[in-house]
Amino acid sequence: MASSEYNTENLDSNPQTLSSMFQEGLDLYNNLGKIDEPTNSPVVQTNIKKAIKIFESATRLVSLAGMFSTNEGIEEVATEDLQYLLLPALLGALCLKLTSRDRKDITEVSEVYYKDFLERCSNYGLHEIKPSSDEPKIKNLSLCDPKVPDM
Repeated sequence: MASSEYNTENLDSNPQTLSSMFQEGLDLYNNLGKIDEPTNSPVVQTNIKKAIKIFESATRLVSLAGMFSTNEGIEEVATEDLQYLLLPALLGALCLKLTSRDRKDITEVSEVYYKDFLERCSNYGLHEIKPSSDEPKIKNLSLCDPKVPDM
C-alpha cells in the first residue's frame, strides 16, 4: 500500500506533497461558493481550472503510487489516503462548473469522473450500484490541460 508522502511539482514549480496538493485543490473548491461573482466570471473560471489542474496532478500521482487496488478492502486503505478516493467526484463537480467549452463535452467528461468514483466505491464495497458500461468515448479527459495523455 502506498503512502501520501510522494512529492511532485505544482503549477508554480514548487515541490509539494500529495497531501498539500490535495488540500490546495480542496481549498480552491470550497472557496468557489464564497466568491461573490457569477460562475462564468474570469476569476471564478480561473479558480475552477486551477483546481482541476491540481486535482488532475494529484490523480496522476495517486495512480502512479498505486494507492488504490481492486483486490483490497477499504479497511486496508490508510486513513490519511481515504480523502483521495474523492478525487474523481471532485473533478466531476468542477467540470460541471466550466463555461468555456461545449456543454455536451463537459457533461460527458464529468460523467466519466462520476462513474469512476462510483466504481471505486463499489470496488471497496461502499455501495452496491454498478455504473453502466456504455461510457462515452473520450480521447482526453482534461478540459483544462491539453498535455494530459489520451486514454
